[in-house]
Amino acid sequence: MLVCITRFSRGDEKLTALLSTFSNALARLCHAHCSFEIYLENTSRFRVRGSDTASNDLAKTMQALLSEGGLPASLAQAIEEQHPQIHLLDESGGLEPVTQLITTHIGSYLAFPIVVYKRVVCLLLYLIPEQEMERVSMKQITIINKAAEQLTVLLERKQAESSLKKQYTRLRDTLLELKSTKQALAHNEKLASIGRMAAGIAHEINNPLSFVISNFSSMDSYLDNIIQLQSMQSELLTAIDIQQDQKAAHLKQSLSEFEEQAGIPFILEDIRAIVADSFNGLQRVKNIISDLRSFSHNQTGEKEVCDFSVLLDDTLKMMRYDLDNKVSIQRNVEFNGVLHTHSGLIEQVLVNLIKNAVQAMETAETAEPVIQISAAEIDNTLHIRIRDNGPGMTADIQQKIFEPFFTTKPIGEGTGLGLSVVYNIMQRLEGSIQCASEPGVFTEFTLQLPLQQDGESEE
Repeated sequence: MLVCITRFSRGDEKLTALLSTFSNALARLCHAHCSFEIYLENTSRFRVRGSDTASNDLAKTMQALLSEGGLPASLAQAIEEQHPQIHLLDESGGLEPVTQLITTHIGSYLAFPIVVYKRVVCLLLYLIPEQEMERVSMKQITIINKAAEQLTVLLERKQAESSLKKQYTRLRDTLLELKSTKQALAHNEKLASIGRMAAGIAHEINNPLSFVISNFSSMDSYLDNIIQLQSMQSELLTAIDIQQDQKAAHLKQSLSEFEEQAGIPFILEDIRAIVADSFNGLQRVKNIISDLRSFSHNQTGEKEVCDFSVLLDDTLKMMRYDLDNKVSIQRNVEFNGVLHTHSGLIEQVLVNLIKNAVQAMETAETAEPVIQISAAEIDNTLHIRIRDNGPGMTADIQQKIFEPFFTTKPIGEGTGLGLSVVYNIMQRLEGSIQCASEPGVFTEFTLQLPLQQDGESEE
């Protein structure tokens, strides 16, 4: 019996197998004729399961006895005291409906409560024949008591392990859900950034297209006058050919008056200007689309060789709408080498940091807002600094800016993931990011990216 408990404690025995093995071992120890497992579902409801030596009729009778009259006083006492008890069977025991079905004379019974965290979850009941009572010694009773103590400790430990596993599973699922939510929000943040950029691009494209459309409207009006002029000239040439001098003189006078009235000399001159302006406008649209294609290149995150100066140019071109007439950009790029990195991720970092600086200075209504961008190589590491003369941050805010969902913006105006995304990207690139700030003076972010050594192969 104790070996069974030890095996179970090592994880070699299932709980159901343990109870079955333990019950059989205990039945042999106390020389029981039959035994029952009484499960306490609540204070007044019981479920009885008979052992291999207890017939179905005995189990059904025991179930009916407990369902109708409740637990006999002696069994209730064992549950209340939560300790194994051996009692002589007499008429006041309350088990007569069961013992009457047994041909062997039952002299005593053992009530063995299964206790878990000071609560009896099951009561093992063993009916002992009268002729076997003298074989139950004090040594056996001591073993039974010791088994009860060990079984209680074991079941409590197993229940704690089961509860811990469930909590771990719930925690793991919660963390996975949070990770998924964070990724979704980060994706939404990127989409929102793309949406804001798209609005700027739409504005940039709409301006030249608007005056091109306006020019074509003017061209349409000019074309009507030119067609009418050509028709009058054709009629004049016909009159001259057939020598209708009087009609020709009249048409020539009408043609001269029409040219002056319609402003034909101005139209011819303005058409050249309209064509030139329209060409320049469409060329601007073409350049914007070219910049967009350049910016979107390598957004899949594949590693490549790139020129940081060109990468910065492309980023600033795409942010023209955010920067024009709002912020002065001062550049000081002293790095002439190349980067072996994910250019799309670097562009995303630059966009987020520059856009944050612009928004902070707009909110604070900074006079003469300036963003300084510098880059230099120090100890085989590229140091990129982005500094603004905006409202700055307190030390308390600086400690939280890279935390997911932290934002100083009003509710609904920010997800609090922009700088968290930047931080994660820098970690992915095996780089780092630091922030320095002084309230009312400046904010500066320093990016550090490791440079590939000569002869070093890419992974």
